[in-house]
Amino acid sequence: MQIFDTTLRDGLLSKKIKLNLKEKIKIAQLLDRAGIEVIEIAHILKKDNADEMKIGQAVDPGKICVLVDTKPDNLQRALDFLQATHANIVHIYSMANIKAQEVDLRKKEIDDAVKMVKDHVATIRWTGFDGNRAEPDLFKAQMLQAAASGARIISVADSFGVNNPQEFETILGRIFSDWDDKRTNFSVHCHDDLGFAVENSIRAARLGVHQVEMTLGGVGARQGNCNLAQFLKQMSLADRYNLELIQQAEALVSNAISE
Repeated sequence: MQIFDTTLRDGLLSKKIKLNLKEKIKIAQLLDRAGIEVIEIAHILKKDNADEMKIGQAVDPGKICVLVDTKPDNLQRALDFLQATHANIVHIYSMANIKAQEVDLRKKEIDDAVKMVKDHVATIRWTGFDGNRAEPDLFKAQMLQAAASGARIISVADSFGVNNPQEFETILGRIFSDWDDKRTNFSVHCHDDLGFAVENSIRAARLGVHQVEMTLGGVGARQGNCNLAQFLKQMSLADRYNLELIQQAEALVSNAISE
């Protein structure tokens, strides 16, 4: 299992956190040195990503990931960013909680997006935003399309933190029970609106997901994400990673939180 840290992307959606570029670079470097496998540092939109590029150039490029939607212009920006930083993980997302009549169009969007980048990066991830609330067959169709197009990691996201552990485990179990594509690995992204982000992530890890997405101190949109240090301790993984360095990075985030 791998740790996917999104402190410098989803974590910064918390309006209470004010980090300067130097602090962001330090956090990324500490996570890198601590052994975290994937560090998501940017959401590629129609904006200047110069600061994020400097972060990406300061750590192991093999760990750097950027998030992007399915729009061709943004995908090209993501490819340009990855080329400039020598990184090679792209994380594509699209809304998965859709109506039946929208599925064919969404599948084409996913197919076009993945195929646009697949010859230029080592790893493609696809997240079905709000997929846990989607009608199961419709979500499954989108996941199958992402995998067939070339995404090798599929992320199941409780985007609004609405599932309790039993519900989330049931959703994952239903997906895994008849998934036949052995090339595909799974990830989870759990929000903490109901206070279950860590427990939901633990349930997913015990079911065998390849990656778990989380942040330092559990920061992030609304009530935040799965808390990295808490997850490592509860999963008895603290010896696999350098917890002291993770705590140093967590302290930088904590000190940047304003009331």
